[in-house]
Amino acid sequence: MGALGKHGRAIGAALALQWRVAPLASAAIAALTAALAGSGALAAWLTKQLLDAIAAGDAHRAIGFAVVGGAIGGLALCLTYSAQILNGAIRRRVALHVERALFRKVSELDGLRHFEDPAFRDRLQLAEQAARAAPHQVGDLALGGLRAVVAIGGLVGVVLAVSPAIALLLLVSG
Repeated sequence: MGALGKHGRAIGAALALQWRVAPLASAAIAALTAALAGSGALAAWLTKQLLDAIAAGDAHRAIGFAVVGGAIGGLALCLTYSAQILNGAIRRRVALHVERALFRKVSELDGLRHFEDPAFRDRLQLAEQAARAAPHQVGDLALGGLRAVVAIGGLVGVVLAVSPAIALLLLVSG
């Protein structure tokens, strides 16, 4: 339990750092991630509606669903690029914040004897590299979890809406 708690605290600290340094961008990237994850379920539902309209011979509804589906696909593409831009901005802000904190601590050291020690320099270099990459990697992991939950939840909702019997069969089959 000790290692799990230690890693949990480190993950929490990395996420808190990202949210503290770039709160608006972090909230926006979380919202964009949820929207993009839900777009797959929405596309599946719209495809079902489109096929139902085609099967019923209702051309106006079919065209409407096709247009809405295309618009949602285009919007999802734009949101993907927006998310990449926000990710870059968050990464730069976190890296700048971490570098400032690290260099502030290093500048508090007395004398040059620490810098003449190869082991200290190696640890300092590793700390700098880890501090730059780790918060963003943990943020990506959290966004991946959010993406999976929203996508699976959305698709389960679509399957339940289309046919509860099929949803039950999928649940039973494992």
